[in-house]
Amino acid sequence: MTQNVYKVVFSKKRLPFEIAFFLIIEMILFYDRQEFVSIVVYIIFAACAFLIGLLLVGTTLLFCVRVNGSNITVRTRLGGKYEFNTSDIEKVICSKRSSVKYGSLFYITIIAKSKELCMECGMVGFNEMAGYILEKYESDEINKRAISENCKKELYQYKNQEYLKKRKSKESKNKE
Repeated sequence: MTQNVYKVVFSKKRLPFEIAFFLIIEMILFYDRQEFVSIVVYIIFAACAFLIGLLLVGTTLLFCVRVNGSNITVRTRLGGKYEFNTSDIEKVICSKRSSVKYGSLFYITIIAKSKELCMECGMVGFNEMAGYILEKYESDEINKRAISENCKKELYQYKNQEYLKKRKSKESKNKE
């Protein structure tokens, strides 16, 4: 049996844009300060903008799912940690949500030990996690009642990245 060791994390591609956005807001607040606005009000607005930016960047950097064999360790967006074994998985839900801005978004939700872990298709390692869940399901480490037939089909699509092919073909049709 192979030892699976990998991570599922948010993509870090957008971080420079988020940081730049909040730096621009800070500069606008600083240079656009009028005589009638006191320095205290400026400091409060600047602190709020800084905290919001820090929160957005921090939640992206903190979230991590580590897979090591049959153990899954999760670090939440707020920094909390919990761990569970594949045999503890009670339910796996595959879902799709449509967004006008981003198109179709695909999700895998794992429920284990009264904890809920939700991963989206834009995360690094999403496809590997789908393959991992299928592998553990087929080797009977995950209860057969935990995954529906429809969810199993979707996990195969995620694993083989077929959802990306459908998404790209729809986008090319819409451009024409």
